[in-house]
Order: sequence, then structure tokens, then C-alpha cells
Amino acid sequence: MILRFLLQPETPLEEEIAKILHGEDYVKKKQAEMHGSDPGVSESDQYVMSVEDALEKHHEFAKLRALKSYEAAKAKRKNKIKSKKYHRLLRREKIKKQMREFEELQKTNPEAAMEKLQELDKARIQERMSLKHRNTTKWAKMQAARAKYNRESREVLADQLKISRDLTVKRIVSNQQSVRFPLL
Repeated sequence: MILRFLLQPETPLEEEIAKILHGEDYVKKKQAEMHGSDPGVSESDQYVMSVEDALEKHHEFAKLRALKSYEAAKAKRKNKIKSKKYHRLLRREKIKKQMREFEELQKTNPEAAMEKLQELDKARIQERMSLKHRNTTKWAKMQAARAKYNRESREVLADQLKISRDLTVKRIVSNQQSVRFPLL
């Protein structure tokens, strides 16, 4: 679509060159295409719209504005949630969804699945290099101190250690074995 506009004469010089190369009818036709009108229709007739069409457009735009407003309100409510449990469940749901998509992709397109697996392996390697899940951060040390008394802190630390173990496990892929999906 952009290429089409690049090839159409826009400046007076381009119009002159197009007239010389292709003729005057070609230039008029291209200008009409560019402005979205028919060459035989006058400009005043071009913008005429019936009342029903105008009302329909108005209602359509009102629906779009309302939908956009609803989505913004929903996103604002979602962003206000600070519950660790909610975010943990959200993260687990995201992982399950990725697993389903990967299994589907593996059934439909094995080559694309292998490419996706290589990308995930690269992400896993980068995660291993960052030591993000190794309980060496200040937050992790504080959680370890709280874990003696708080069951939720123990669960969070256990999750983090499980992620760390999953990331540091080297997987061997063969044709007979099933491929493990890494946690992101």
C-alpha cells in the first residue's frame, strides 16, 4: 500500500514527468485514486452521505469509544492488583497457555516448534547467566528469614528454587524423547 503511494505523482514536477511518460489521463486517474474518488464524480458529490449512513457511522464510533473506555478501565483495575497470589496464578496460567501453544505447534509444524525451542533455550541460557533465581538477592535473603514463620514466604522461595532448578537442568533432545517445556 505504501509502495503504491510512492509511485504516484505528488509534486508538480512528478506530475509533469508522468504526463510526458504516460499521458494526461494517467495522471488524472492516479490523482483520483490517491484521493479515493472517481474521476467522473464532482468533489461536492464525493462527500455526500445519507442521514442513515451518518447515524450508522456515529453509532459505530460511539461503540468503539465505549469499548476502548471499557478496556482502559479493565486495564486500570488489573494494574491496581498488588496481590502476590494473583500474580503467581497469572504467571502459572501464562506458562500453561504457552505449553498448550507449544504442543499445538509441535503437532502442526514441527520445524517451527524446533525454532521456538531454540529460542526458549537461548532465553534459558540468558536466565542462567543472570542468576536471577539463585536466592542471592536481598529480597530472597529477606524471604529466607521470613520463611521460618510464614508459609507463603516458603512457597515463594520454593517456587523460585524450582524455577532455578528447571533453568539449570540441561535438556537432551532426541527424536524418541518428548521435549520438556522450560518455565519462563
